[in-house]
Amino acid sequence: MRSWPPGHGRPAPPRNQGKLHAFSTIEVMTSCPGNKCDLSGARLGGARLNEAVFIECDLSGADLAGAGCHHTAFHKCDLSRAVFAGATLHVAKFTECRLVHARFDGTAPVMVMVIKSDLSGASLAQVALDRTVFFETGMKGADLTGAVLKRTSLLGVDFRSMRIDGARFEMAVLNKCCFRGMDLDGAVFDLCQLQESDLSGARLEKAQLAQANFKGASLAGANLDEARCDRALFIEADLQGATLRRAGLEQALLDGANLSRADLSGARLREAALRGASARDASFVGADLTHADLSGADLEGANLIHASLYRAILHGVRDERAVIPGRAVALGTDSARARAENFTPPY
Repeated sequence: MRSWPPGHGRPAPPRNQGKLHAFSTIEVMTSCPGNKCDLSGARLGGARLNEAVFIECDLSGADLAGAGCHHTAFHKCDLSRAVFAGATLHVAKFTECRLVHARFDGTAPVMVMVIKSDLSGASLAQVALDRTVFFETGMKGADLTGAVLKRTSLLGVDFRSMRIDGARFEMAVLNKCCFRGMDLDGAVFDLCQLQESDLSGARLEKAQLAQANFKGASLAGANLDEARCDRALFIEADLQGATLRRAGLEQALLDGANLSRADLSGARLREAALRGASARDASFVGADLTHADLSGADLEGANLIHASLYRAILHGVRDERAVIPGRAVALGTDSARARAENFTPPY
């Protein structure tokens, strides 16, 4: 057995193994030895944690309000119920962390990465996210009320259990996300990527969707009445039975889209492209299709009464049972183009 010199007790255990609670003015330097620390319930409000690394630490219930977390990394940490309100989260990283019911209210994270973590029930109300990535992260029940998500990536997220009232999405990547049946009236998705996302049955009345990309997305039965969709991409999107009454679709691309039974009454489709679109039994009553390109579109049974078709291209359309009174001012099938399209080599 090892003996200690007279007057000397056994050395204190390493600091990182103790349970620490009050750090209101602490400054944690680069490469902090934060391995497996028990900081549950610690008061770290206003602490400077810049460039610190926490690995497998217990920070559950910790108060990090107003803390400086520039370049701070949390790996496999328990941050459930932790409070980050007002914290500076710049270029921070959370990997494989538990952030259940954590609070980020009012923060402005910039270039933050949240990877393979759990944000279930977390509060991100009024946050201003910029260039933030959520990858393989659970967000069930999370609160994004009034949040602004700018240049932020959330792939494959199911928003149906989340609160997003008043949230704005700007240049965000939301591919393969689910908004099925949600009330998104007046929502902002300007310049967003929503490829292959599910918005079937969603309410998007008066939504702002300028230059948004819905390629391959499902919008069947969705309500986009009076939505602003100028220069938006609906290439190969499913819009069966959707309503786009009085929607702004100037210069929008709907090539190959399924518009069967869709209602586009009064829609503004000036210079829009509907090449090869299927618009069977669709309504374009009173729509503005000036200079629109409907080459090869299926308009069987479509109703274009009172539609403006000045210089609209109706080349090669299928128009059985269609009602097209304004055909005289449109451009019909171009015979030379048709011959070229149907050309078969003689050998």
